[in-house]
Amino acid sequence: MKKQFTTVLSIVLLIIVAIFALVNTETVKVNLLVTHLSLSLVLLIFFCVLLGALIIFLFSIATNLRKRKEYKKLEDDKNAEIKPYSLPPRSCIWLM
Repeated sequence: MKKQFTTVLSIVLLIIVAIFALVNTETVKVNLLVTHLSLSLVLLIFFCVLLGALIIFLFSIATNLRKRKEYKKLEDDKNAEIKPYSLPPRSCIWLM
């Protein structure tokens, strides 16, 4: 159910961004560090949305890798062989 909600929400947000981008069709000048670009605002909006999605995707990959590593460590600790309790040698029993 959560996956369906996320998919529907993503589609709705994509439609809103597409409508917003298509309403803003004028050309804008973008100043980068060493160069200047003149491009359509629609392309700039879509580029920024894609860049944001890429950043979120990369952060989610890093989080998933960290969680997988923690899970594997917990599994290894769980499966580690526990040493059985051993009795002291008979010669040491009288010292107790």
